[in-house]
Amino acid sequence: MAARLLILCTLLLLAMGCGYSQYNRPQRPADSAGSPLPRHDVRSIAVPTFQNASKASGAEVTITQAVRDAIVTSSVYKLHEMQQADSALEGRIVAVEYARHTGTTRESEPQYSKIELEFRWRDLWTEKPLMDWTTVRATSPEGIGEAVLASIGISPVQVAARDGYTWHSLYRQDVRTVAVPIFTNRSYTRGIEFQLTKAISNYIESATPYKVVSREHADTILEGEIVSVEGNVLSSDRR
Repeated sequence: MAARLLILCTLLLLAMGCGYSQYNRPQRPADSAGSPLPRHDVRSIAVPTFQNASKASGAEVTITQAVRDAIVTSSVYKLHEMQQADSALEGRIVAVEYARHTGTTRESEPQYSKIELEFRWRDLWTEKPLMDWTTVRATSPEGIGEAVLASIGISPVQVAARDGYTWHSLYRQDVRTVAVPIFTNRSYTRGIEFQLTKAISNYIESATPYKVVSREHADTILEGEIVSVEGNVLSSDRR
């Protein structure tokens, strides 16, 4: 029986406003109970060098390596080449901006003020997307690596372990699908329940490992009740 989760939402303001070949690929291992992976069916990731659409020459090497290092450090997924991996994380660097040099660091060490990366995560067995194109921003390559991991469901959590830090999934391991029925609307804003339900369904599909399906096929149900909607005037024209 699908578990039920009731959420009471109080809204202050709602603004809606590489080539691949499968040769030599090892057989995908069967899923195991209690797996620590955010995706039960994915155990390894390939990260081919990102495309560079920015004006920063060579940034693709530094930023790609930062994402690879983050995956290795997390110890959640194995990092493999395309021929051996279950999935691929592909990206393009949209923008790189450098901070003005202050003289406190060596000239050879670039200081970034903005890095913007678009990436997608796809299953190399089925060619289906695990996550569609998503944009992350940070002020360092290491920050981009952390942002990518957070987007695919991994976050650094401090634990009482010898090494101090480890990585765990933010998502339930026994849940793969969720139904999101139209929320109940107790507010005076008509139609807001459709907008909010759609926005949350889109977010679940794009930013989590869960799949939104109909109630009869779902592992879980996400139910909500809109209690109130309040808006603030951002500007006014007195002409």
